[in-house]
Amino acid sequence: MIITAEKTFLNNVYYLDFYSIERFGKTKLGQLLFYGKQSGDKKIIKDIVEIIKPGIEEIIKIHKIDAIGSE
Repeated sequence: MIITAEKTFLNNVYYLDFYSIERFGKTKLGQLLFYGKQSGDKKIIKDIVEIIKPGIEEIIKIHKIDAIGSE
């Protein structure tokens, strides 16, 4: 069951799914995420953070984002 709110107080929502590309399977980042989650290897998780952090910070700066949510 999906519950939705009548008012969300959001101006914009940004979403990125880097896990896999339909024709090609898992992306490099998707593979890292898969192995990091499966193994619990903190080094892999730190590597993922280092890869995605600059892009996220740039989007936050450009769009003046003041809150982030994660699924």
